Amino acid sequence: MKFLKRVVPALFGLALLSAACIAGYFALKSLAGVLGAAEIQAHATTLLLPAALLLAAHIVGRSVRAASRPGEASQLCAQRAATYQLSVGLWEDLLQGRAEPGEDLQAVDRLLALYGSPRVIKAHTTLRAAGRARKPEAKALFAAAVMEMRKDLGSETQGLSAEELSTLLLAAREAADAPVGAAAYQDLRPRVSLAPNL
Repeated sequence: MKFLKRVVPALFGLALLSAACIAGYFALKSLAGVLGAAEIQAHATTLLLPAALLLAAHIVGRSVRAASRPGEASQLCAQRAATYQLSVGLWEDLLQGRAEPGEDLQAVDRLLALYGSPRVIKAHTTLRAAGRARKPEAKALFAAAVMEMRKDLGSETQGLSAEELSTLLLAAREAADAPVGAAAYQDLRPRVSLAPNL
């Protein structure tokens, strides 16, 4: 669909410009017929050649600019996703007491200021104020901020609640940090023998 939105206006402009060039050519040709000068027809061709070259240069320039835009957009999306991932990891640590606000939070603030959407930045500043005051609703605000990040990245959010995200992120992290019992430990290291095979 995006391709059609780009191609149709370009083709329409090309058709208009071609029609104008053809009309100009026939106008000059009829003028040459009226005046009876063979030189005017040679001048008409000479005048239309630069117009055709300008048109070709314009079309090539637009194509090059259009081709470079998707690469820029995907790079921005990748930087935005990395920023959001860093923010989520930091806030998980902050809300579970494994880290203190400091330079890492300031770095996330700067990255969000550069790459974050307005809604994500608003959610982050609200979360930051609640986290600084150690309010109990900080976990809910964290989940709301993650929901805004998902929306901005184009992930599906319909049917997903902020509470489910909070449970997924914070409870899973707590379970991963829990000590593992000796019975649950399984040695998966490969066994290597240094004895020569005879």
